[in-house]
Amino acid sequence: MENQPKISTVEAFILISGAGLIDATGIALLLFGLDDLFLLDIVGATSQLYFRMKGVSKAGLDLVTTAGEMIPYLGALPLKTAGILMVIWADRHPEGVIAQAAEKAAAKVPIKRGKGGVAPARGGATAQSAGIRTPVGGLQQSPAATQPAMAKPTLTKTEFKQEAA
Repeated sequence: MENQPKISTVEAFILISGAGLIDATGIALLLFGLDDLFLLDIVGATSQLYFRMKGVSKAGLDLVTTAGEMIPYLGALPLKTAGILMVIWADRHPEGVIAQAAEKAAAKVPIKRGKGGVAPARGGATAQSAGIRTPVGGLQQSPAATQPAMAKPTLTKTEFKQEAA
C-alpha cells in the first residue's frame, strides 16, 4: 500500500498561501523599518497546532523554522514558507532526505509520552492518592439523588427541642 499523505493538495495550497502572506508582510514591515512585535510569529505558529491536530509526524521541521523566525533580522527571510514546504514534502515523500533528517534529529531528542489519557497536573490529586475508593463498575448515582426532594414540615419549638435532645 502506498503512503497516503495526511495533508491534501487543497490544504497544502492554503497553508503555503498563508505562510507566503505572513512572510511577505514581514518583509514589507522590515522595508519600512517597522517591527511586527511577534504578532506574525504568533499567527505563524498556528500552523504547528494544525500539523499536530492532523497527526503529521514531521511537524518538527516547521517548529525549527518558527523558532528561526523569532531571531531578529533572520526572521525577515521567508522561513515560514520554507518550513511548511519541507513538512509537506516530508509528508508526501517519507523515504526522502528531509524526512530521514527529521527522524535522525527526533531520535536524538528523547520525548516522554504518557500511557494515554490526560495526566493530572503536577501535584494534582487523583482518586487513588486522595484515598477515594470507587466501585468496580465506576461511580453510580445513589437512589436518593434520583428521587425528587420532598418538603419536610416545619417543626415547632417543642418538636425541635425534642429532636435535638
